[in-house]
Amino acid sequence: MVKAKDFWGDLCNELKYTFFSGIPCLELKSLYDHMNSKIMHYIPAVDVNTALGLASGIYISGIKSGIILHIDGLYDLLNTYNNFNKLYEIPVLFIIYCGEKGPRILSSNKIPYIMLNNDFKSRLNKINSRLEKEKIPCALVIKEDMIK
Repeated sequence: MVKAKDFWGDLCNELKYTFFSGIPCLELKSLYDHMNSKIMHYIPAVDVNTALGLASGIYISGIKSGIILHIDGLYDLLNTYNNFNKLYEIPVLFIIYCGEKGPRILSSNKIPYIMLNNDFKSRLNKINSRLEKEKIPCALVIKEDMIK
């Protein structure tokens, strides 16, 4: 179990991700409840492509960014992911809530991912390194009851 406050603290303070967008996901309510406007900015979006567009634009201006989504929204952003973010090497962190089908969906769409676990600090460092090295969006997968 990972405390949402600690998750945001490490992601924003240590790794310098300070902008997020997304469609609110009820399963990640604890993440939303612990957002801190002193260390981050969050803009809710009407759809995942808008969220990815906002986060990509912010990244281009030199700020690390991410989007928060449910795995069901992944299919809606695959075109943008493949034809914009991968093509122009714009890495955005995907924070994705999913059940058992999530890793299979990410793998079949060739989206690099890592599963969040209790060793969340090393997981965050690992996904950050991959984003910086590969210059494409990568996903941090959060399963049920992993964040409180």
